[in-house]
Amino acid sequence: MHLQAPPAPAVNQPKSSPPSSVAAKAIEVNCPACGERTLYSPANAFRPFCSARCQGHDFGAWANEGYRVPTKPSSEEPEP
Repeated sequence: MHLQAPPAPAVNQPKSSPPSSVAAKAIEVNCPACGERTLYSPANAFRPFCSARCQGHDFGAWANEGYRVPTKPSSEEPEP
């Protein structure tokens, strides 16, 4: 008599995608740059922004260190 081993459990397999009715649902959000209502979905390449212009404006502010968290200088760092 030849016995077969049970099938190996699935490891690191991707979860099944949601039903198309769930995947098709997109939510509307306000663009963080201009406030215009825009879709937050894979169909919007600039999400969460409404356009390339708003996305670029935000990136420019980030690159120019416009989004800095204020901190108190430590005693180890000399003040400029």
